[in-house]
Amino acid sequence: MSRAGRKKTENKLKRLFKICILIQITLLICGLLAVDFQIRTTLGIDEVSLISYKQEGEGRYIIHIMGNSYLFDVSTYRIQNMR
Repeated sequence: MSRAGRKKTENKLKRLFKICILIQITLLICGLLAVDFQIRTTLGIDEVSLISYKQEGEGRYIIHIMGNSYLFDVSTYRIQNMR
């Protein structure tokens, strides 16, 4: 096999590897969201979920990501941690 042929097959394998990693990450996130939703439904918890947001006021949003809350102000494009 020539050097160009090896390089072509190498690039195909790299592309396939990147696609496989992307699919695995997507499935992991979907699995986390599904398990979180099911546990919250079973236990009757209506608080914030794994990833959620709610509007607090005019142009202000609270974003909840894995238990951490962040205040996002659209008018100034600032993000503040709400600990």
